[in-house]
Amino acid sequence: MNAKTPTGFSLFEVVVYLAVFALVMVAILTISAQSVRSKTKAVAIHNVNHAVTFVLHRISSDVRSAKTIDANDFEDGLLTLTLADNSTRQYQFTAGAITLANNGGSPLTLTPSNVTIDQFTVVNRTHTNFNTIRTISITVQASIGSSSNRPEFEADAAGTTTITLRQ
Repeated sequence: MNAKTPTGFSLFEVVVYLAVFALVMVAILTISAQSVRSKTKAVAIHNVNHAVTFVLHRISSDVRSAKTIDANDFEDGLLTLTLADNSTRQYQFTAGAITLANNGGSPLTLTPSNVTIDQFTVVNRTHTNFNTIRTISITVQASIGSSSNRPEFEADAAGTTTITLRQ
């Protein structure tokens, strides 16, 4: 007598395999979503840091090569530099951006449109012991946000540079 051997899978085996498959897929999708969020956050942080670094480098380079520095109007957010060739550069902080105007021309925005400059300060000091040494401290604080208020799209950064001038 030939005994017939059962072929195929039982219902219990199919349910177990599907449950294991579903758990593996959920884990893969969770890791993928977290990876996308991390990359988005890293890009936001990079953009803000780059904007702050670029602005500080540009302004400090011009301050170092300036013949005269007028930061008296800085309460209005205006820093005016006269360079050695008598050209002027005006840095202005308005509406969450920093602009640069060369020789009174049209201002160009130095910061990307998705980065908001929250603070831009210039402190101009003459040291009391040394009348000829002045220090300019420049602080920039910036942020990037999203209309959806999702934290992975938001970042902020701040930077300060100090330039000592001997005149």
